[in-house]
Amino acid sequence: MKPILRIAILGVTAVLCGWALVRWVYVPFWCMREIAAIGGGTLNAEREAIDVTAATLARENLRRARILEERCPASLHAFLLEAANEQILGGDEDAIRTLRRSLTVARRPEIYFALGTLLVRVGRIDEAVEEYATGGDFNRSMIETIDAAELRRRVRERIAERERASRQMK
Repeated sequence: MKPILRIAILGVTAVLCGWALVRWVYVPFWCMREIAAIGGGTLNAEREAIDVTAATLARENLRRARILEERCPASLHAFLLEAANEQILGGDEDAIRTLRRSLTVARRPEIYFALGTLLVRVGRIDEAVEEYATGGDFNRSMIETIDAAELRRRVRERIAERERASRQMK
């Protein structure tokens, strides 16, 4: 094999190895580091007694969470952190939209329950029951985490209705 060809093959191999290192090592490492940093910042914002300071921290966390969502689109943590900081800033409807977007990445019971809790908070109880019931389809034990007994009852009834409808379709 000619020396020029060897050098070209080695050069291409080195570039591909460098790309693989960035793609499969550095980016996931960066994502996890950012998740931890934004998570800590979110806790600080939640604990802050002075509203102005909490809002400043939440805005910075929100900015970073949106960057994280772009760079790590498969990370549910980015969406959850974004929604938490939107809540701190009083943007419950924004948080609801963010959580609904996160369902396009993965359908997880904790997202449905977080969504249900937010919907209760803004007074959209019927929607909350649907979200809790969907989360309950994945993990029934999570229904016990719902604070209000009447709401838990409605969620159980809704799940039973869905099961009856499913059996009738078969």
